[in-house]
Amino acid sequence: MEKLCFEVSRRPQILGLSEEQLRRKIEFFVTKVDLEPENILKRPILLTYSLEKRLVPRHCVAKVLEAKGLMKKGAGFCTVVAHGEDDFLAR
Repeated sequence: MEKLCFEVSRRPQILGLSEEQLRRKIEFFVTKVDLEPENILKRPILLTYSLEKRLVPRHCVAKVLEAKGLMKKGAGFCTVVAHGEDDFLAR
């Protein structure tokens, strides 16, 4: 509970998300990205990103790059979405 309170204090925008938004994002992370719930809790900033504008598009790009062997080793989903737009496009 203490960790959750700490993370919410660091990212108060999480409190502005509806239950439905949280549910959709968590479902995406678990079913499409294969993230474990524990990994989502370790990176609560993931919950603040837009599903439609950031998470899904970058997941699709990462899958294509991975299939073509163009993705750097160790560059997981969390790394892909963490970069700003300009940095992401430059990579």
